[in-house]
Amino acid sequence: MTSQDFGSQLTQTQDPDSQCQDSSPPWGFLFGDTCYIQLNQSKHSFSRTDLQIPKHADRKCQFAVEREVSQEDGSSIVFIKHKSLSTNTYLNGTQLKINSARSLQNWDKITLYQPNPADKSLILHYKEAGAEDCKYDKDLCEKYQVLEVLGSGSFAEVRKGIEKSSGKRVALKLIKNTAVATSNIKHEIDLLKSLQHNNIIKLVEYFEGPTTLAIVLEYASGGNLLEKVKNSRESRFSEALAKPIFTQLLQAIQYIHEKQIVHRDLKLENILLENSTSNNIKLTDFGVAKLFGAGERLGSFCGTYHFIAPEVLRTKFDDIEYGPAVDLWSCGVILFVMLSGDFPFESDDTCTLEARILAGQYDFDNPNWETVGNDSKDLIRKLLELDPQKRLTAEQALVHNWLQPEDEPILASPNRAVLGKRSEFRPPSPQRNRSVAVSTIEKENSTSQSNLWSCSPKQPNKPKKFCTESLVQSLSCDNF
Repeated sequence: MTSQDFGSQLTQTQDPDSQCQDSSPPWGFLFGDTCYIQLNQSKHSFSRTDLQIPKHADRKCQFAVEREVSQEDGSSIVFIKHKSLSTNTYLNGTQLKINSARSLQNWDKITLYQPNPADKSLILHYKEAGAEDCKYDKDLCEKYQVLEVLGSGSFAEVRKGIEKSSGKRVALKLIKNTAVATSNIKHEIDLLKSLQHNNIIKLVEYFEGPTTLAIVLEYASGGNLLEKVKNSRESRFSEALAKPIFTQLLQAIQYIHEKQIVHRDLKLENILLENSTSNNIKLTDFGVAKLFGAGERLGSFCGTYHFIAPEVLRTKFDDIEYGPAVDLWSCGVILFVMLSGDFPFESDDTCTLEARILAGQYDFDNPNWETVGNDSKDLIRKLLELDPQKRLTAEQALVHNWLQPEDEPILASPNRAVLGKRSEFRPPSPQRNRSVAVSTIEKENSTSQSNLWSCSPKQPNKPKKFCTESLVQSLSCDNF
């Protein structure tokens, strides 16, 4: 459906005799998650049905957008009027009174709050025709409307976008155009081109402008897994909910490993949900992913703290290599968080956190684990195995007892004898009020060669509050 089709559809529902045949050039646009509308009449009235709000087929007028043109100098003014007694309309965060007119300016935001708080509110933006609306590459801006920031990191930001011709939503990963960025982003694009899996975000296209590089990606509207854990009851998942999500993650990891790709930055924020009502996941952010095997060396220090494997940490002070098993360690951390709302390794002090990861120091003492079965804990232990040679692969994890139907237990993973029980280092610790929090790896200076095993805390451990925003960033790999 083109943007013109959107406009035709809307005007036909309003007044087919007087409006649907009008082909006047638009003087403005309204666009949001559900629609991209051309405004070419002196008055447009919109209901929730017109705006294609899911679950809400209400043809009563919600608000009207009107345009008055001066007979003297041809200047115009656009304003919005709220019309509904049962629902609210907000302009830039301020509630509109019924039948009151407010001037509508370029890039103003119109919000329609849903009757059910569990449903996402609809946000529309107004743009004047011909207004400069994009600071990025011209070709990108001609095809896509660039909207609000979805997330940002040290080297890139991700924004929501709308394809103007169809109203289709996309995610736009935008990076400042430099020689290093160009090389790295083309590497990411090459990897994404080779991946076709239901649980991996899809590449749509790529733009290279004089100042900005842009990767256009499939849009997953359900947010990320960190947000879903945070917003769930008790800030954790039941085993019944965690199983299908974790199975999809392992299937995606199995697929990329079969293609000789290691992700190297698996974390809750890089696992997206297809939409707000679905538990289908999409693995994203292959910015530090790399091929392994065939002479490729994996020895760079990169990833995100709390999720990083011990062998990656060791690259800070030893010239060692690692392999795809680092992704399975991160999967173990992710499963631990999903089931408990807690990190297996945590400290406010980086040095102490590293020591705990290197020692494999974690436990199931949190009361949340009292209602979790032994099979899930066994799977976590076999993923958080210090020896990467003994750590489960994605294929082996997928046939673990915990992920099988209850009436079809699998007693052992293929090609795997009974794993040795790892020793757990559990020094006394203060009572913890744990919750999910995320730290970013910070590049260490020459002191990173120090003995992490003998570190003493720089500050007392403090309870952490749940992350309130999706602001996790990763350290880009040294010697990529």
